[in-house]
Amino acid sequence: MQIYTRIGKKIAFEELLRKIDNAKLMCLSPKELIDELLLEPIDIYGRKLDIINRLRNTGIEQEADIIIRLINYIIKNSEDIPSNDKSKTDGYLNKLIYLLPPRQGAKYAFIFLDHKRKNRRNIGFKYLKYLDYDEEEANLMIKRYTKSKNQTFLEYLARNFNGLTLSDDKITFILQELNGEYWRCRIIEKLINVRYIDNFLEGIFKSFPLETFHAMGRTENRDILNYIEQYIDNFKNDYDNLGLVIWALGKVRAKEKLDKLRIDLLK
Repeated sequence: MQIYTRIGKKIAFEELLRKIDNAKLMCLSPKELIDELLLEPIDIYGRKLDIINRLRNTGIEQEADIIIRLINYIIKNSEDIPSNDKSKTDGYLNKLIYLLPPRQGAKYAFIFLDHKRKNRRNIGFKYLKYLDYDEEEANLMIKRYTKSKNQTFLEYLARNFNGLTLSDDKITFILQELNGEYWRCRIIEKLINVRYIDNFLEGIFKSFPLETFHAMGRTENRDILNYIEQYIDNFKNDYDNLGLVIWALGKVRAKEKLDKLRIDLLK
């Protein structure tokens, strides 16, 4: 019983020292915390985690260089650590990259895609899902798709690509490679919203009439009907997709087209 008491006092004493160390971290600025983190040696990895956790709560989103130093430190020092600590550091990385400007965050997200650990790869995919894709990031996604044939890369592009900066060739490639009608619709929807209708878009409407009807319904842009009304007859015997066309006509209040379609179907 006496031995247990001595051990208990020792544990309590060490915990108090740990709390003092944590409280001292609250007195440091982000730069001072980074300097503390990079000091060698830090013998107990748990202390490194305490510093990282404190850094996340100090308003460092205004100091991208500090965040980058912190992310680089975690990446460098988190490979040969216990499994529980790996999960914690991955959680910190997941939060930290969202504090960076999008282009810098994307740089790390692409790096994480090649990591051996699933958690780290998931961080990359999760970040890229909501990224706004300009030409540079879109090219990286297309390269990833070309290498892996993973449709996820194209679906993320369809969700958030920049319709003004992505080249016509790249748009055509994505439309031809995407498997799902819904995602092709999302591409055309974005183009309808941000671009004037030109020969390129008219060609897209002709090549993908069902997707264009769907996009027209989602945008409720009746002007698009002038370019695709001649394709309504293509779907009269396609009951699987005719319902989508009817829905789109209703969304743009094309009552006369719906009346004509009803008469044709009753013949």
